[in-house]
Amino acid sequence: MNWLPESLLEMHFHRAIIKGYEKRFGARFLRLLKPSPQKEAWVGFDQGWTYSDLSEQDLFKQLRSAISNSSSKISKFYFGEFLQFKVVEKRIRVSKNTPRWFQLPYYRSALSLKPNKSTNKSQHETLCKLSHIGGAKVYYACPMIFDQDKLWEEPNLKLLRLVDVTTAPKGWLTNGSHHIVFQNPDTPKPMWCSDPVPGSAFSFEERLEVDNQLSRLNASEVIDLISRTAQALRSEYEYGRDYLTGYLPESMRIYEFTAD
Repeated sequence: MNWLPESLLEMHFHRAIIKGYEKRFGARFLRLLKPSPQKEAWVGFDQGWTYSDLSEQDLFKQLRSAISNSSSKISKFYFGEFLQFKVVEKRIRVSKNTPRWFQLPYYRSALSLKPNKSTNKSQHETLCKLSHIGGAKVYYACPMIFDQDKLWEEPNLKLLRLVDVTTAPKGWLTNGSHHIVFQNPDTPKPMWCSDPVPGSAFSFEERLEVDNQLSRLNASEVIDLISRTAQALRSEYEYGRDYLTGYLPESMRIYEFTAD
C-alpha cells in the first residue's frame, strides 16, 4: 500500500534537484514550469516552491519576448525533461510476477496503464511515446524512501533512482499488472515486469556526472519541445483544437535559469 502521494516525494526532492542543475549549468535557477492540463494553463514554482500560474498564451508571449530580446543583457536559458515520480515499496513476499531469481526483500514501483479519460492514453503509454521524441529526457523517478520520517530530513539525491523509459518493453496490455522491480535500492539494472525485461537506472547525481546531453535550450527550442510533445500525444482528429496544454503530461518540467 502506498503510504504517501507521489507529489509529496516530488516536493521533497525539488530543492536538491534545482541545486544539482544550478551546479551542473553554473547558473542561477529562476523557476520551474509545469503544465496543468485540467486548467489548460501552466504553473510555476520558484526555489522555495512558491506557486504562481499563467495561461498558455502568457507563457508563449514570454518565450517569444525572450526570443526577440536574445541580444539583451538578460541571459536566460531553459532545460526540459519529463520526470514521473513513483512510490517504491519494499516487498517481503514474492508474487506471481516476481522474477524467480530475486531474493527477499526486493523493491518495486507500480506502473499506471489505465487510459486517461481525456487523452485515452495511460501514464506509461504517454511516457513511452515521449521517449521517442528526439532529444527528450524521459524518466521514472523512484525515491528509495521507506520511512515517512525521512521526508523531514535533507533530501539525499543518492536515494533518487532514475529509470530510463526508453528501455521499457512494448505492447503491454492495459489490463495487466506491471511494475519496475529492483533487487537492491542501488541496482543499475531494474526489471520491467510482469515478464521480466532488463532496464537501466542510475542516481540523479550519476546523471549529472555522466550525461553529456544535458543541453541548454533557448526560448525557441522550448516552444518547439512543447509543440512536439503535444503533437506526439494528440490524435489526428484533435488537431483543430487551439490550445496545447491539454495534451501535455504533468511529468513535463521546464526549468528557467539565468547565467547572469
